[in-house]
Amino acid sequence: MTQAWPLVGRESERAEIEALLEDANARGVVIAGPAGVGKTHLARAIVAQEGASVVNVRATRAAGRVPLGAFAPFLPADLGGGDDGTRLRRAAAALESSFESDARPIVCIDDAHLLDPSSAALVFQLALDGKVFLLVVLRSDDDATGMLLELWKDELPRIDLRAFPEERTAEALEAALGGAVERATVHSLHEASGGNVLYLREFVAGLLDAKSLVQQGGLWRLVGPITSTPRLNELMTSRLRDLDETERLVLEVVALGEPCGAQQLEARGWADAQEALERRGLIVGERSGNRWRVRLAHPLYGEVARDQLTETRRRAIARGLAEAVADRGMRRRDDARRVALWLLDGGMTADPDVLLTAARDALFGADLATVARLARAALDAGAGAPAAHILGRALDGVGDNEQAESVLAAAEALADDPADRALLALARADNLFRGLGRAAESEAVLVAAERAVSDPVLRARIASQRAVQASFEGRTLDALALTMPLLESAEGVAFCEAALPASGAMRMLGRLDEAIALSERGLAARQALGPDVQAPATAVYLVSRSQSLLEYGRLEDAGRISRRGYDFCVRANFRDGIAWFAFAHGMVELYTGRLERAMRLARESAVVFGERAHAGARWAFVLLALAAAQRGDVLVAEAALADFDVEPPTPIRVSDCEADRARGWTAVARGEWVEGRALMRSAAARARADGLVLFEAHALFDHIRTGSFDPVADRFLELATLIDGPLMAAQAQALRAALDHDPAGLDAAADSAERCGAVLLAGECAATAAREHRVIGNARAASASSARSAAWIAQCEGARTPPLTTGEQNVVLSKREREVASLAADGLTNKAIAEALFVSTRTVENHLQRAYEKLGIRSRDELGDALERVAS
Repeated sequence: MTQAWPLVGRESERAEIEALLEDANARGVVIAGPAGVGKTHLARAIVAQEGASVVNVRATRAAGRVPLGAFAPFLPADLGGGDDGTRLRRAAAALESSFESDARPIVCIDDAHLLDPSSAALVFQLALDGKVFLLVVLRSDDDATGMLLELWKDELPRIDLRAFPEERTAEALEAALGGAVERATVHSLHEASGGNVLYLREFVAGLLDAKSLVQQGGLWRLVGPITSTPRLNELMTSRLRDLDETERLVLEVVALGEPCGAQQLEARGWADAQEALERRGLIVGERSGNRWRVRLAHPLYGEVARDQLTETRRRAIARGLAEAVADRGMRRRDDARRVALWLLDGGMTADPDVLLTAARDALFGADLATVARLARAALDAGAGAPAAHILGRALDGVGDNEQAESVLAAAEALADDPADRALLALARADNLFRGLGRAAESEAVLVAAERAVSDPVLRARIASQRAVQASFEGRTLDALALTMPLLESAEGVAFCEAALPASGAMRMLGRLDEAIALSERGLAARQALGPDVQAPATAVYLVSRSQSLLEYGRLEDAGRISRRGYDFCVRANFRDGIAWFAFAHGMVELYTGRLERAMRLARESAVVFGERAHAGARWAFVLLALAAAQRGDVLVAEAALADFDVEPPTPIRVSDCEADRARGWTAVARGEWVEGRALMRSAAARARADGLVLFEAHALFDHIRTGSFDPVADRFLELATLIDGPLMAAQAQALRAALDHDPAGLDAAADSAERCGAVLLAGECAATAAREHRVIGNARAASASSARSAAWIAQCEGARTPPLTTGEQNVVLSKREREVASLAADGLTNKAIAEALFVSTRTVENHLQRAYEKLGIRSRDELGDALERVAS
């Protein structure tokens, strides 16, 4: 972490104040805002400018008890006799004459809301005199004296600082920590701090000390809970110090039970206390349907209130909350979960059915630790196989796979109901295969379960699980064979579960029209089941749909799905969803050419998959290596591949051919072209052996992008006929044009790629077209293609692929050509330009003609846009 917390997110306010400082007629400015928002930090940055004489006045409550107390160190001991007005003018004159520098003096008054009336009047007098620049810093959530109110109403402009939005919080964190910060960590710290800079700084300092904020995989991320610090506790405690007994009780109830129904608080005779807490800004009300609910205004108030509770009082409040909701009949969806947790916290025995319902409800949220706690309590209370099933899934979800196997295996052996045994077998097989890498055992569990049940729905679900595992192993045709019969007959959960591996298999075979259509059907069927059905999460269907749309060439649609899913999962802190959507959106960014963003998302996906001990981390490392190598970041690409190599053994091998492809790109980035191409051919051969048509095409086209068409071109064009969508068609179009040395065809391929959203491919095609145009002597067309390439590649965040680094791609105008073209674009005639530049009209015409040729345009009307495209 940097030594000083950086000043970020206040650029516009700082510029506004600096503009006032440069204005000889400006007399100052008021900076206002709530406590901790960064007012003093901004003011200090302003007065730290060299060349300014500064008097720093710090108002305090103690000094506020003495007339002119805050200014006493800067005034003569004796201001002489006379009335208050005379003494005030003498004080102002003494302060104004104390500056020695010729630079404009600044008087900075911090915490001005604490000034005594005489000091406030002196500030007002200084504003009227206008001989110094006043920088007045005060809290907007505190009462200011009447004189200060008049100051910003009539004399000085006022700038109000507000809490940071989340994107500014991200900037501040990354500047302070000196590196990228995981989005979910940004969101959590923003929520905890409320965008308040002081709170944010304190949280970060405390988390670093506790080693709960660490750098992993190139990202700063939380690995422990966000807890308060002694300084923050002091600040919060001071806000709670004057509460009476009832107000404190209501705050404690809200801290343990939020959101609390306002009517329930009022029914207990707490309406006045509730209103008092709202007036003090400690709690807030919000509407939820027809109900009015109460929450804490800031999470820190709850933390302080809970820390001050005795265990006896905590248990009593928890029991009271549980009884109050239970007495109303637990009508709302999350009531069972809330009641169960309060009962456990209160040391009371909960009904097994309540605990089981609570565990099921919690399973659809993001807090797997809470799921495990409730499920284990339900199992201990006698809830049987259903509780063991939920507990096993929760343990699998948090990466405790050995314990999950122990729980699920024991429950499966004891289960009497065939349906319970089948569901336990499904969860156990998934954990064995994905979590523990024991594919043979997993298959044996599924085969045994299939033989033991006759229910067609359960048999279909078991077949779907076998198909999922076949897909992960790269056995695409096996996966399709297992699922195709189900898609025609299965319904509900069985159809949903079969649709996932089937659409994935179709995607790998290049049958993208079918994959997209099936992903839509699967998603619709999953949504129709509702949120309470234990089936694959909606997020999984959205990821699958995004990937099929991406490969098809609908990059905008794919990015919209993956970006929205990612943002939703970040806000909900749904860790599995973050990992999947970060990978999916990173793939979109790779195809689009936004390589730096692709790298960042890949890192986040790898880290979150890693904390789950999920083999998806392998896919993320491959994505990171691909994006880094295409930017020329060899060290990053090599490190990502090294991380891939040390991942634990897993039967999930479907992406291994993609790893060879990434190795090929990394070799090319090192300048080892022969080795790189050999690795790409190896990746293609491996994909072909497994029937992974799409991955084979990826590797072959990358070989072509290196400028080498033999011996892969014919096979790629053969595959292109098998793969649906305009993106593959654009790639095939580019290859045919390159083989024919057809620059017009390459320009057309660039347009096709751009329509898909594949900006990097468009830039590569246009760059290759420019070279072909030059070969045949068409300088104008070469310049036009080169300009289009430059415009596209400018969006690609440092892309350095072979088509872009072979030859000069940028349009370069001489200084005189740019001058002439700029004046012509502004509407000047050739004669007027000649007079302005003291050259002949013929010279202007020659320069303008050469500029047209380099820019690839034909008239003045096109100059403005063309110059903007190539502006450096």
